[in-house]
Amino acid sequence: MPRPEDLRGASSARQAIYFGQLLGPSALAVASAFFPIFFLLVSFLIGLIAGGIVLVARAHGAGDRLQVKNATGTTLVVCGLLSLAIAVIGYQLSPRMLAAMATPPDILSATIDYARITFISLPVVTLLFAYTFLLRGTGDAVTPLLAMTFCIGISLVLTPALILGWGGLPQLGVTSAPWANLVACTVSLPVLMIYLGVRGHPLAFDRDLAVRLRIDPAIVEPFLGIGIPAAFRPR
Repeated sequence: MPRPEDLRGASSARQAIYFGQLLGPSALAVASAFFPIFFLLVSFLIGLIAGGIVLVARAHGAGDRLQVKNATGTTLVVCGLLSLAIAVIGYQLSPRMLAAMATPPDILSATIDYARITFISLPVVTLLFAYTFLLRGTGDAVTPLLAMTFCIGISLVLTPALILGWGGLPQLGVTSAPWANLVACTVSLPVLMIYLGVRGHPLAFDRDLAVRLRIDPAIVEPFLGIGIPAAFRPR
């Protein structure tokens, strides 16, 4: 399955090509000003998910199906709430943060728009990444690869479509990439859940998992104990 740094590189290269060819140097500058911050946050959240992967793997290896669901539910809720909090704070503080980074005045407004749409996408991006990474705890490396390939494929098509306004779509300029990423992840997450349900996968989003979408005190302590050091580990 692609590593976080692989996904970051692929996404960055895609934006560089589309923005450079279709929008020009100023668009590249906008993406370059904020893109590293976003993936620093994503890398932190993915590191946190490591705690969930370990707990899912332990329960799956023991054949404890309900404990797999407990670990998955707690991981999704913690990561979802944390990413939502970061998204709200980041959206509000984007102007100050980018000004503090000495973003050039001529691209500041566009970079703020880019940053805010990217922050809006953070919760769904995090949930998709969490689900695909937790699948590795069950020994499944194929499904995450398929899910991320599907997601990246949608984004690859949708980004230029939103830049050029294909088929009557709005021309969104520099915000085309984060909007495309948001749509791609929003589509891919339920498709992944349906696919897992059809397969009868241990991590299928069924009634057992739905009722365990909560923070289980018995799960969250070891989850954070493993995940927090992993989140701060240099990559």
